[in-house]
Amino acid sequence: MKVIKKARKNKLNTFTAIENMWKVSGIDTISSVKIYGTVIEAKRFANKNKYRGYCGLVHHQKQSGNRNYGKRKTRYSRLLKSVYKTATLAAIRGHSDIGEYYEYLTATKGYSAHKARNAVARVTLAMVST
Repeated sequence: MKVIKKARKNKLNTFTAIENMWKVSGIDTISSVKIYGTVIEAKRFANKNKYRGYCGLVHHQKQSGNRNYGKRKTRYSRLLKSVYKTATLAAIRGHSDIGEYYEYLTATKGYSAHKARNAVARVTLAMVST
């Protein structure tokens, strides 16, 4: 942690991935280090949906042919799920673009608070992973 604070003060380019995460509302220094320490290389996931599943923000839908056999929870990283959910709550409580999106989902679209928070967590994940 001391190394990151020193790098932040000296504006070193060693931690560009972590610095890019700081720009997303709701993600602070500790959260960005947790994400970077767990994921390290985003290229190891085939696509964004695999990463969402690894973070525990989506369910796996079992299908065969045209028949749907329900949803299953994937095995996921509890650490990443808690980081993204906490970042979502922080962004909603603050006055940010993510908070405005949450208000749009609850007021206009009629989402329940739980579903709106989950949708906002997916948006936060997309902002961090790009």
